[in-house]
Amino acid sequence: MRILLTNDDGINAVGLWEMKKALESLGDVTVIAPLTEQSGVSQQITYLSPLFCERWQQESEQESKQEQKQDAWVVHGTPSDCVKLGITELLPQKPELVVSGINSGLNTGINTHYSGTVAAAMEAAIFGVDAVAISLEHADTFDFVSAASIAINCISTYLDPDSGTSQLLNINIPTGTSVENAILKPTYMKQTRNLDRYIKREDPKNRTYYWSTDTPPAVEGHSASDVDAVHAGFVSITPLTIDRTNHETLSKMSQLRHHVEDSSSDI
Repeated sequence: MRILLTNDDGINAVGLWEMKKALESLGDVTVIAPLTEQSGVSQQITYLSPLFCERWQQESEQESKQEQKQDAWVVHGTPSDCVKLGITELLPQKPELVVSGINSGLNTGINTHYSGTVAAAMEAAIFGVDAVAISLEHADTFDFVSAASIAINCISTYLDPDSGTSQLLNINIPTGTSVENAILKPTYMKQTRNLDRYIKREDPKNRTYYWSTDTPPAVEGHSASDVDAVHAGFVSITPLTIDRTNHETLSKMSQLRHHVEDSSSDI
């Protein structure tokens, strides 16, 4: 399997490289990641300025204690840039799977809209490629090794290679979850708005500025949504779609008249 791996935490993120190790059990992995952290950029692409990228090498110490260089591409842009540039220009063949992560922190609920991690997977889905976004709940110590193994299990369980259409999954893993105690739970994306209030301050030149906070969403005590499932200790797997059409409203609109009435005769 041809796999493109990216993230929004940047090329040096530990979660990226632990995910690469795990994905190598599934196929050939090419890393194409942003140069710097791109959290909260959503599906932004570089459009009005040149987009630069270059080969990048990381020296990593293996079990044999011998240093081995891992080739990758580093992009001076966003996660969506990485996927778009990778599919259209950098890769010799279209990937069969795009994986984004492992992100340092959850991407559940409304934050799914803002997430650069999820946006990279969304970009892949636009190209008709199966995609998975993976996020690990914030903690003092991140267990990316366990999270990567859990993610591989989710991919094997829920991605259907014979579906005929591209699939898009958003996976969120609670902190402290190991391979042994992980319970996978399909969920829907919770739509409750986070407060995310601003802190108002002044800089040394007496200019007012606002610093956004990250307020956790309210938990409702059940585990049907991604937010509540993670809070209850489940690994949340949410199938997403790139179609933003409100089909219920569209159906109602279709029942209305479709010709503009000439109101000039009433004057």
